[in-house]
Amino acid sequence: MKERMGGYIIGRTIGSGTYSKVKVAYYLPVKPPEGHGEESTAEITPVVPTKGESEEASAKGSAQEPVDEDTSGRSLLAVKIINKRQATKEFVGRFLPREMAILRMVNHPHIIGVKDLIESGDCVYIFMDNCSLGDILEIIRREDALPEIRAKMYFRQLLSAVRYLHSYSIAHRDIKCENILLMSETHIKLGDFGFARFCYDEATKTPQLSETFCGSTAYAAPEVLQGNAYDPKKNDIWSVGIVLYVMVTAVMPFCDGDLNAMIQAQQKRKIFFPKKCSQEVRDVVRQAIY
Repeated sequence: MKERMGGYIIGRTIGSGTYSKVKVAYYLPVKPPEGHGEESTAEITPVVPTKGESEEASAKGSAQEPVDEDTSGRSLLAVKIINKRQATKEFVGRFLPREMAILRMVNHPHIIGVKDLIESGDCVYIFMDNCSLGDILEIIRREDALPEIRAKMYFRQLLSAVRYLHSYSIAHRDIKCENILLMSETHIKLGDFGFARFCYDEATKTPQLSETFCGSTAYAAPEVLQGNAYDPKKNDIWSVGIVLYVMVTAVMPFCDGDLNAMIQAQQKRKIFFPKKCSQEVRDVVRQAIY
């Protein structure tokens, strides 16, 4: 059964998280009775980035081109519906406000584009790009390791997104294959900003370290797993290196079955490359995790 929120029609569920569901949606504004003015969009909170577009975004044009349409020819979006009543106080008080603030300001061709944010009762509705081709992990599970030329293309786009975030002192803190979404076979977008945070204190003009464990164990740097204060930007770079390794090998570089053994292997940078991996890929991965 479809539901309406603001000027959107919300349809089937396509994913779910701890406190959220992801559904498809499309924009269909409510038409007022004749003689009562223009279409009503009072409930909609438009997202207007407060930072300028990156040079890449300007060069390539809009980063928010739709790839799917419903049977009526309308562009399909994805909507993440977060139920605050089901979430923890820490999530509602800290993580959710950060996520919403960051999503409002970012605008980059390889970062998920958010169209609208609507708060209604206990729920937050985040309307965004519909990356209907799935994520990198799904591609790897279906096709096995990616050819290096394709992995390099995705990697360059991911680096562009991370460079953009870091230029505004934003750390993602949950970079992994599952959060790299495909708008098309040649266009990825970084999504899921639930753990993202600002990492620069405007008051003191100093960088901020993180102490909270975030993200996935298999993609996290050793200092994160040890519970030490860490530089969230450096952790992002570590994760980017792990993503590249996974794309070209279809396996994780460090086994996370035994956490202590994994940390030791990470600290020693003990990483095995299949013979098929080029020297260029080996060098980039090693640079990312050193």
